[in-house]
Amino acid sequence: MQEEKRIHQEIELQTYLNRLILEDKDRKAEELRRTGEDVDVLVEKVELESDRRVAEVGALFARVDERRQRRDVPDFLCGKISFEILRDPVITPSGITYDRKDIEEHLHRVGHFDPVTRLVLVDPIRVSSPVYLVACRQYAPLKCKTDKSAR
Repeated sequence: MQEEKRIHQEIELQTYLNRLILEDKDRKAEELRRTGEDVDVLVEKVELESDRRVAEVGALFARVDERRQRRDVPDFLCGKISFEILRDPVITPSGITYDRKDIEEHLHRVGHFDPVTRLVLVDPIRVSSPVYLVACRQYAPLKCKTDKSAR
């Protein structure tokens, strides 16, 4: 839903920018014509410049669209500790999914509490999450958008 709204706003923005460029072209051409001189060559230059700007805007929005079509990794498939795609997803008793390596390291180094909820993990029994694992493997070659190395 938000993606559709964003796409609609981008289309509106591109339309608005193109309209501004065309209005500027018309205004400049009209100003040249009011001088009463033979300005056909100058008007043609204004029109060419306007066409170039419209093409640049179109190319810019095409690049944005191309980037949007590349799939981002959904946040729920990114680790809450490492911010990387989950490799061996496990669910803690608090219901949050972590990468097994990251949560085990956290429990060993920091303490027996959930790093997000801060709830004590008296019995840190973790359940493997095969559904998450299948989903994560689909995104394996990609980076999480919150992954620091992807910035």
